[in-house]
Amino acid sequence: MMAASHRLGGVAAGMLAAGILTSPDDVTGKAVLLSAAVLGSLIPDIDHPRSSISRRHRGISAAVGIFQSLLHSLGNLLPRRQEQYVRGAAGHRGASHSLFMAVLCTLLVSAGAIALPAWKETVFMASWGVGIGVLSHLFLDMLAGGVPLLFPFTIKRITLARLRTGGPLEWMVRMLMAGALILLAGNELLRWR
Repeated sequence: MMAASHRLGGVAAGMLAAGILTSPDDVTGKAVLLSAAVLGSLIPDIDHPRSSISRRHRGISAAVGIFQSLLHSLGNLLPRRQEQYVRGAAGHRGASHSLFMAVLCTLLVSAGAIALPAWKETVFMASWGVGIGVLSHLFLDMLAGGVPLLFPFTIKRITLARLRTGGPLEWMVRMLMAGALILLAGNELLRWR
């Protein structure tokens, strides 16, 4: 899926979660959760040098690239089966596209509550948003070829469909997400009355 689809998926998932996790008058909580969900929806693609998030955060992307190269080199020293595992985990739609990554990102953001105890509630809302955004990314990529959802236990990709990235079916999914977002936003406006 393209970055625009992931952003839209992050906003839709974040809006749904905001309706459940925040009170109707908690505008700050909603804004934090939605912003974090959009960021989280892009994080898994940090493993691809031409992704939207990699182009904006070149230092992080370079560090991830170096780590991937080291893993590939390590894979060459291992027996065939382990080499395939390491290469699968280090490539695009590898370890960064797993439930492990969603949990890791959520925990890393939650750890910010230790550094910012006065902002604990806001940090926790951001951690929920990031985790939800990563999960929305995983779901959308399961529609476009699959992801190793259960990494580190297996690198077998779980696939729901095989939509071509940028193809007409991706645009249809994008339109469905936009419709869902309009319904969710309308529901939020009705709750404010």
